[in-house]
Amino acid sequence: MTIRELLCTPLMKDAEVIAGENGLDSEVTWCAPDIALKFDNWIMPGILMLYTGTYETLSWRECLDTILKKSRISGMLLFGGKSATFIEERDFPYFNELSLPLIRMPKAVNPLSFSKRFASVASNFFETEHRRSEWLRELCSSGSFPGGETSAEAYGYSSDANYCCVLVKAYKLENPSLLQIEMHFTVARDILSRDLAVGNFQVLSFIDSQSLTVFVPWPRTQGIGVPYDRIRTVARRLRDSITHCKWVFSVGTTAGSLSEFCLSYHNAQQTSGVIAALKAHEEVSFYDDWYLHLLLLKEPKAELRAQMERSLKPILEVPELIETLCTYLTFGENLKVTSEKLYIHVNTLKYRLQKISDLLNCDLKDPNVRFRLRMAITIERYLGHD
Repeated sequence: MTIRELLCTPLMKDAEVIAGENGLDSEVTWCAPDIALKFDNWIMPGILMLYTGTYETLSWRECLDTILKKSRISGMLLFGGKSATFIEERDFPYFNELSLPLIRMPKAVNPLSFSKRFASVASNFFETEHRRSEWLRELCSSGSFPGGETSAEAYGYSSDANYCCVLVKAYKLENPSLLQIEMHFTVARDILSRDLAVGNFQVLSFIDSQSLTVFVPWPRTQGIGVPYDRIRTVARRLRDSITHCKWVFSVGTTAGSLSEFCLSYHNAQQTSGVIAALKAHEEVSFYDDWYLHLLLLKEPKAELRAQMERSLKPILEVPELIETLCTYLTFGENLKVTSEKLYIHVNTLKYRLQKISDLLNCDLKDPNVRFRLRMAITIERYLGHD
């Protein structure tokens, strides 16, 4: 649930947002009174801090800075009514700078009573979220769900929007626990749900043990094209927000109706599979860009290996030349970029390319030859040359 959604509940009646309005779409999962804070134990994201000014050893600024080093909080509720003086108006720019909502609660509201009532509100909200996630999971796995579009609209689906499935995975995590993985995906879902929503169209999502599935909406009036640039921008934002793992996005085809959600999900999974098999791990990969690879790699492995060896056998046992050819083709046959990636002089690169051309008896300037060799390199990476 976002702070904006929380503000619409009876629990927040007469609450006043006094700073940090830009952060109202931040997700909130639980709350903690400041008198009970144990900073070393703060591991969950989406914390709503109930500040009463009674924390014994720290000022509000020291308290907030300490928390921000340990975790990500969604907002701060200020108790004590308008007579409270421990946070003053001159402090508001700090909250605006952090996009951290500062909300003054009515004087009569007790923070401990609030935290108990919040638990009930949050429980009801997350139960609804769970039902929404299970509906989407079932739709993706089976392609159908009782109730059709009428039921779907209750879960946030809009027939006025196109959607595409984005499968998000995290790589290079060091000995991750299931809790850590779930936490990372929860934060990722919060960011994507906020930044990929358009107008009144909601982002639909669910989390599995190893991935986050997100359906990105955009108005039908914008055509059927997938919003590539928006997805790439959010992927970079996620990478910058959570830096200790590598985020990989695999994007399926356009779903113009509810019946096409399953196909978009399946295509995103196929794209993710080929990316993992080839160890490509690009930041964002689109099904349409990898369709030919998927067709090619459906062939029996024995036939794939035979085709690959016909194209590359003279250089298969020379890692230096395989790496040179792969890099050269990957970076658009650009000599300058290729030499920089390989940390060699351009003249050295030209010498190697001439040697490859001689050994393979081919002309690397011929586009058909380059296409054939690119596919052969793809097969070599897919099979894993012994």
